[in-house]
Amino acid sequence: MKTMSLTTFVVCILSFLSLATNRVESYEKAEIYCLSIQGEFDEIASTYDLDYRNIIPIIFPECTRINEFSDQMETTALEYFYVNYGSDGADFSIGNFQMKPSFIEDLEQYIPSLDFSEIQKNQFNFLAKTTKEKRAERVARLSDITWQIHYLCLFYKVMDHRFPEIIWQNNQERLSFYAAAYNYGFLSTEKVIRNWESKSQFGIDEFGNAVSYSNVALDYYLKIKGHE
Repeated sequence: MKTMSLTTFVVCILSFLSLATNRVESYEKAEIYCLSIQGEFDEIASTYDLDYRNIIPIIFPECTRINEFSDQMETTALEYFYVNYGSDGADFSIGNFQMKPSFIEDLEQYIPSLDFSEIQKNQFNFLAKTTKEKRAERVARLSDITWQIHYLCLFYKVMDHRFPEIIWQNNQERLSFYAAAYNYGFLSTEKVIRNWESKSQFGIDEFGNAVSYSNVALDYYLKIKGHE
């Protein structure tokens, strides 16, 4: 009981630090970062028959808010509390793509249902055997950009699997919906995700206007498409 009380206390403190330090947004820094991983992103996305230009904008908004100090603090917390107690102990978003362990766990549940080759499915297998060891391996993956890209591609495929009935008018419509799902929760219903698309609760633009997560993603999508 004392250990779990301490866990709750630390989780609250780190959550506060995350909110306090992530308010400063840096679009320029995010653009430079996304450009730096473009080559690897393109290579990995192609193995899933995906175009990286339709996917990387999904996580661009997260890249504008990454704070190295809070990210390291949260990673350290996951290495102890999540590994020992699961997502009830700690479930912080870490890495440049700001993915939570519970998010990855939910994605992994869909792998058997996807139209993947055995090689693609097996690449997500863990070397670890015990639950704690798998959690530790999962945290390590979330700190590795190659794994983050793989999981983002997996997210895209899972979204295709969950909403096959939606007829997309264009790439922007799909991107806006997928970005909202990434930010709010991909297990949510279509109605809930569409409602979140228009919620201007992500940040403030250069003109002082509140913006939604989806709008930031779309803005970056149009920018990289315009460079072609």
